[in-house]
Amino acid sequence: MPKHVFTTLDALRGAAALLVVIYHAGTSRIPGGYLAVDMFFALSGFVLAYNYSGAISGLRDVVPFMRKRFVRLYPLYAVALGVGFAVYLWTSLSGGTFWPTKAVATLAANGMFLPAPPQLSLTWHLFPFNPPAWSLLFEMLVNLAFVLVLPFLGRRVLWAIIGIGAAMLAGSTLALGELDGGVRHTTWWAGATRVTFSFFAGVALYRFWTAGRLTLKLNPWVAAVALVGLLMVPAPDGWRIARDLTLVLVVLPLLIAASTRDAKSG
Repeated sequence: MPKHVFTTLDALRGAAALLVVIYHAGTSRIPGGYLAVDMFFALSGFVLAYNYSGAISGLRDVVPFMRKRFVRLYPLYAVALGVGFAVYLWTSLSGGTFWPTKAVATLAANGMFLPAPPQLSLTWHLFPFNPPAWSLLFEMLVNLAFVLVLPFLGRRVLWAIIGIGAAMLAGSTLALGELDGGVRHTTWWAGATRVTFSFFAGVALYRFWTAGRLTLKLNPWVAAVALVGLLMVPAPDGWRIARDLTLVLVVLPLLIAASTRDAKSG
């Protein structure tokens, strides 16, 4: 089977990466920038389903699959962790706020791709030296879940997972008053709801694509601009939860669905 290049999906991925960077830079120009993470999760589900559907047949494939995912994700993560630690050393030593025990404990845990222990963490982040890395942790966890259930992932099971994920996502968003959960020790569980729905929604979109049921088509530039525009729109007072859930549960999956029709054989 020839491999395809999804040009518009690549444009969405690039736009989402830019939005995450801008959002974490502290600007208010992209008030919905954190939702780009949910877009990443859905894109990951689509791409992994495309690459591995039919290639995973049982438990013997779990370790090789996870090794590939780790090798793909960890090197860049390690570089970012090292930079974050260096910045911490520079600022804390010069400012007299260096905490050696917490710094070592945090670096050791994060170096093993694990959250920093709450009692010894330097901040309230799961990954104090690289806060956005929480999403990579959940990416690895959902990848493991994916490879374990893939041989049994029929239509009913897939839709059950998506339905449960949507209900969990709505519940966690209502409980927190926002969808932007996962980065803190106190909201780590919200990250699990975000990745569950979006990742397996991406898997479902792949199956729709293979069945020829995705008929919408967007130009790569139009798709990227649409994503930026959607996440730049501020939510009116009291409507943030509704805005975020509508985007993640409906609009972003539709945007991905409309970005798969320009696949070219490579």
